[in-house]
Amino acid sequence: MESSYKNNSRYCLRIILSYFVIICLFEFVTVCNAQNSQNVNKNNGQTIQKNKDQIKKDKIRNLANELYLDNSEIGTSHYEDLPNNEITSIQLPPLSVLFQNMNKNPEYKQALIRYHQDLVKVGQQRRDPLDWISTRAKYDYGILSAIGTNSGTSSSSTSSVALISNNETRAYWSVGVEFSATFSDIFDYFSHVKDAKLQASYSKAQIEQAELDIKNKIIQIYLTIKGQAEELKVDNEMVNVYASTYKLAQGQFANGEQDATNLAEIKKQHALAVSTMERVKTKFISNLMLLELITHTKIR
Repeated sequence: MESSYKNNSRYCLRIILSYFVIICLFEFVTVCNAQNSQNVNKNNGQTIQKNKDQIKKDKIRNLANELYLDNSEIGTSHYEDLPNNEITSIQLPPLSVLFQNMNKNPEYKQALIRYHQDLVKVGQQRRDPLDWISTRAKYDYGILSAIGTNSGTSSSSTSSVALISNNETRAYWSVGVEFSATFSDIFDYFSHVKDAKLQASYSKAQIEQAELDIKNKIIQIYLTIKGQAEELKVDNEMVNVYASTYKLAQGQFANGEQDATNLAEIKKQHALAVSTMERVKTKFISNLMLLELITHTKIR
């Protein structure tokens, strides 16, 4: 009886352990599937975001290419000939487009050329040990009576073969490799390579500095143009208001309802409004042309 009880207990314990193992495995599989699902969703999200970013970059690049102006086209946009309503309605390209075409700026291109030149110098410095090794080859044909060996202060290795016999024509050839370098050349090699790399790094920093300077100019001019455009709209409205007021005052003056002093004052205010608008308009056009010049981008 006691043995049967023990067997039943063991059987129950085995069943409980089996259920426990099954539950653990089920939980493990569930967690793994959830993690895999999260990783897949994350990768899909990253891929979608990368595709969106790439599409956005392609759009910006295409728009920048459409609006790009070469040197012969810069300054051909006659903004001063536009009427006031068209001047105030000019839409600037996005800053990203202006930054894209900024790479055509001569200042940026000069810094980029200097960087590539310094990279070439780095390669030249690394190949300096090749100048320390020289090779030579010699071939003679005829009647030979002796073989001479060359010797010098530098270390060299020469291999030669000759077949000699009195009064017989034979061939003779030799190949040699020579190594010639001073101790200063050897010890200064690594410092010269390091100096060349530092110069290349400095040139790269100059590119970044030129890019920052040009972007800073573009942003300042961009914001100035935005502010001047709003100011032009207000000035244009004031000119129209004073023009309508003056026209009304002229009718009142003709009917005897307005004296000459008030009419002259309204005319003066109208002239001041026109002068203010023209002054802002001149600065506005100047900044537009300057932005075209810096970014090589067509504004309108």
